[in-house]
Amino acid sequence: MKKHLIAAAVAGAFVAPAFAQNVTVYGTLDVSVQQVDVSTSGSSVTKQNGDDPMGTSVLGLKGSEDLGGGMKASFDLQGELNADDGTGTGTSSSFVFQRQSWLAVSGGFGQIKLGRTGTLVDQNYGTAAGGFNYFLPSSSARQASGKLAGTTEYTSPELIKGLKVQLQNINSQTTTVANSGNGIAVLYAAGPWNVGYAKSNLNGSSATDIETTVVRATYNAGFAAFTVSKLSNKETNPSTTDTGSTDFGATVPLGNGMTAVLNYQQFKDDRSTTTDFKQWGAALRKDLSKRTSVYAAAKSQNIDGASSTDTDSFAIGIQHSF
Repeated sequence: MKKHLIAAAVAGAFVAPAFAQNVTVYGTLDVSVQQVDVSTSGSSVTKQNGDDPMGTSVLGLKGSEDLGGGMKASFDLQGELNADDGTGTGTSSSFVFQRQSWLAVSGGFGQIKLGRTGTLVDQNYGTAAGGFNYFLPSSSARQASGKLAGTTEYTSPELIKGLKVQLQNINSQTTTVANSGNGIAVLYAAGPWNVGYAKSNLNGSSATDIETTVVRATYNAGFAAFTVSKLSNKETNPSTTDTGSTDFGATVPLGNGMTAVLNYQQFKDDRSTTTDFKQWGAALRKDLSKRTSVYAAAKSQNIDGASSTDTDSFAIGIQHSF
C-alpha cells in the first residue's frame, strides 16, 4: 500500500503542473435588425447586422499560468466576426486575431504586456452608457484609437487605494494608419466612483501626428449610474485639426432583469461646421440569463450645416456571451 501511495505522489508531482494552466474559449455573438432613416434624402434601409449595436461580436482564446512567487503569465487571442453570416472582419472576410494578440507577465510589480492591443484611449474611453456600442462616437471621432501591433504596455499595481497608472509604447512597423506612438493613463476606482484620464499619441504615415485625450467619470448612485466623458483630438503635425466629443449617459436598473439606458452626445469639428452633430439615444435591455440579453435601441443624429444629413435609426437584437 505504501508503495502505491509513493508512486501516486511521484506521478502527481509531474502531472500537477499541467493543471496550473487555465485556458478558456470565450466569445460574444450580437445580432440585430436595424432600420436607418435619412431625413434629407428620404431613404430608408432595413438590414440585419451581426456586429453591434450592443456589443462587438468576437471569438477568443485566453489563459493564464501560475509561475509561483506571486507571478503569473497570461495571454489573449481575440478576433472580430460578423455573427449574421459567420465571416471575419479581416482581409477577404477572414477571421484573424486582430483585436487582441498579446502575452503578459504580472506580479507585485504590476503587469507587462507585449503584442497587439488597443491604445490607452481605446481601452479607457469607457463604453457608452449601458455598454451599448450603438451610442459610441465613430472611429473618426476617436482618432488615436484602435488595435495596434507592436505594443509594449505597463500597468502598475495599486499605488494608493484605487489608483493605477498605465504606460504604453507602440511600434507597429507598418506604413498604414500609424507606425509608432505612446500613451499614458491614470485610473481611479473606489466606492461609487470610476474616474480615468488617458492620452495617446500616434505618428501617421502621411506626416499626420495625432494626439487624442479623454477624461471620463462614472458615479454609481445605486438607483442609477451616471457617466460623463470628454474626448479631444489634435493634429500636432501639421497643426490643422481640432475635433472632440462630449458624452452624457445614464444607466437605470428597473428590476426583474430590465435596464434602461439614456445617452446624449455632441461632436465638434473645427474643420467644418457641416460635420458637427448632436445625438440623442435610448435603449432598453432585458437579461434573460447571465449570458443572454435582448434589447431595443434608438438614436437620432442631427448634423449641423446646410448640407446636413440627419439620421434616425432603430435596432432590436439579441446578445449571447460564452
